[in-house]
Amino acid sequence: MDLWSEDEYHFQQRGSRYVMWVPPEVRDPIIWHAPTRKQVGMFGVVQLGNGRLFTQSATKFNGETFKGFLEALLKHWVRKKKMIVILDNSRYHHARSLKD
Repeated sequence: MDLWSEDEYHFQQRGSRYVMWVPPEVRDPIIWHAPTRKQVGMFGVVQLGNGRLFTQSATKFNGETFKGFLEALLKHWVRKKKMIVILDNSRYHHARSLKD
């Protein structure tokens, strides 16, 4: 039996890092970052037996995008054993489009 754990996550960029020279007499320089709101959303599953990871990017998190992720996971998976996916209680995991 293959046991997988699924979750969704966001990577967000909140600014940039600076590397610079500061004179020794300046104790704590303050540099304001440019405001950015770039983000990437991803679905991901980890196989608990060996740590194998499968991910897919998503612009939204809803029943349709989750269904597409599950279909891609089934295409990727080698059908040697039964697959069990552990989910959290997100609302779209119980979508009507996933009943089948």
